[in-house]
Parts: sequence; C-alpha cells; structure tokens
Amino acid sequence: MKIALVLITIALLILLVAGCGPQAEAPLTEVPGYEALREQFAGRDLSALRRRRIVLEPGHGGHFKGAVGQAGLTEAEVNLGVALYLRGLLDWAGAEVFLTRTADYDFLTPADSSLAGDLAFRVSFTESLHPDVFLSLPQNSVASLDRTVNETQTYYPLGDDGASLDLGR
Repeated sequence: MKIALVLITIALLILLVAGCGPQAEAPLTEVPGYEALREQFAGRDLSALRRRRIVLEPGHGGHFKGAVGQAGLTEAEVNLGVALYLRGLLDWAGAEVFLTRTADYDFLTPADSSLAGDLAFRVSFTESLHPDVFLSLPQNSVASLDRTVNETQTYYPLGDDGASLDLGR
C-alpha cells in the first residue's frame, strides 16, 4: 500500500511537472514557456521506484496518429514525448523502464492491419515483461474535437483491489 501511494504521488508529480513538455533529447531551456521548469525531487524518497519494472504505453503511433492539432501536432507525437520524458525521470529514480514504442510506429502486419491487432501486440509485449507497474499515457480527443473537454481516465484490472486500484486512485 505504501509503495502504491509513493508511485501514485511520483506519477502525478511527474505528469503535472512534465505536462506535454519536450522530448527527452531537447533541453528544457529551448522550449518557450518552460524556461523555469525544474523538477523538485530534492529531499524526496524515491527508493520505492528502484528496480521496479515499469512499462509505459504511449498510445497511438504509426498509422494511428490520433487527432491532429491546429498546428499539425498529433496525439501520437504528444504521447511519445510525454512517455520519453517520463522514462528519463523514472530511469533517474532507479526504475527499470520499458516503452511499448520509442518512435512513431505501429505493430501492423500484412496478416493483420487492424487496430485490434496493434493493441493485441502491445498487450502481449507488456505481459511478456511481467511489469510491476503498467502506465498507458494516451492523450485522447473526443469525437467532436471539442478542445474545451479535458479529463483523466484511469483503468486497472477488473477485480484487482490491491496495488492497481491504489495506483489508479
């Protein structure tokens, strides 16, 4: 329970601080509006993250770009940027981090070019890693493309009243 609360706190802090910030390779000082952004981890006990296997699922990618913003930025690009940034922070805290994708691609095959096939591969890959924590990080638009709608969705395994539920909460 204590580990789950620490993970929830860290995940929320990271997502709040990182927002839709730059990809891991770009220094923060080159992104307008982020000049003063600095993570505040000094004095925090991040030991609960050490050696934890964490899988980050950026969502979208490749053929499945998601919605496209007014300037052409896709949901797939935003998702990947958040996941790469979060990977860097979790690596720094000592976690063993895996991403279901690290660039703009999908998992379509000539035999199956469906979204269901793409998602099935991501699930299979994730399960093969036996993670302690799985975080899916998609930014999803609504069908009406109403940019005023903003919400957080949390999913966890049905019937899991333990750490998954705690982390989701």
